[in-house]
Amino acid sequence: MIKAICAHFFATEEGEAWETLVPEQIAARCRVRADAAIALAENHSPDLSIAYFQAAEAWMQLADDVEWAAQKTVRIRARVAVAA
Repeated sequence: MIKAICAHFFATEEGEAWETLVPEQIAARCRVRADAAIALAENHSPDLSIAYFQAAEAWMQLADDVEWAAQKTVRIRARVAVAA
């Protein structure tokens, strides 16, 4: 689900679709975008800075969600493999 959302809304700078990336790569790219938003926030007016910090927070949350979903999937697959 996360990969489908990312593929629909985002592409990498090289034009590579996010759907081809593994969760760790997606999370890393989300964090890069969060860092960029923070850098922009530090160089703008207070009103605009708030918006950039909110964008950074959203990118970090997406990174966390991607990693959490990937870890949960690994645990579920391990349980299914043991049960089989």
